[in-house]
Amino acid sequence: MIELPVKRTMMQGYLDDANAGTTTVTVSGIPAAPGGYMVYVYANGLNPGATRSANYTIAAPGVGNMTTLLTDLASAYFSGTFNLVTATSPDGNYMVFSIPGTSFTLTATPTTASDGNPRAPVNGIQIVPE
Repeated sequence: MIELPVKRTMMQGYLDDANAGTTTVTVSGIPAAPGGYMVYVYANGLNPGATRSANYTIAAPGVGNMTTLLTDLASAYFSGTFNLVTATSPDGNYMVFSIPGTSFTLTATPTTASDGNPRAPVNGIQIVPE
């Protein structure tokens, strides 16, 4: 289990391009696993007073593209609780994808922002055998 200080450290820093562009992370060389992998993507930016949404897409051999919409609510800073994004509730700070193989590409594409400054942060990626 990850302790709270480690969770907070991960969720305070993030990768994005700061210019409303797409952030891309490619992962390869993952050892083969019989059941494939669950890929957890964590996202929570610094957005005082602004609600921002973005599409997070995993492209992986054998499954094609899988996209999840995540909405980062205004001033919703990480409190120590992870909130799963679902198809019916995009408000949260992490999402889960399932891949069968040993590589994937994550793209985070901003869609909207209440302050006119769309962003798509990526705080961390966790890859867990199924």
